[in-house]
Amino acid sequence: MLNPLTLTVENIQGNIINAKSADGKTWSLPMETVHGTPKPGQEIRLIGVTVGAEDIGTSAFAQTLLQEILGGKTA
Repeated sequence: MLNPLTLTVENIQGNIINAKSADGKTWSLPMETVHGTPKPGQEIRLIGVTVGAEDIGTSAFAQTLLQEILGGKTA
């Protein structure tokens, strides 16, 4: 089961999103790697996908989001 890492956007400097994870680590992500338009204080989710499995990662992430929205399990 996919369990994305949740980050909180600290600030955006130019094209770089600076975010922090719950363990206090700081992450710097290029804006083009994040869907949508994040804002400071907003949460974003980070998942790792191996090269060649991008579609699988997207499907797994969509499944995780659907479960969260529906508040239960999906097939």
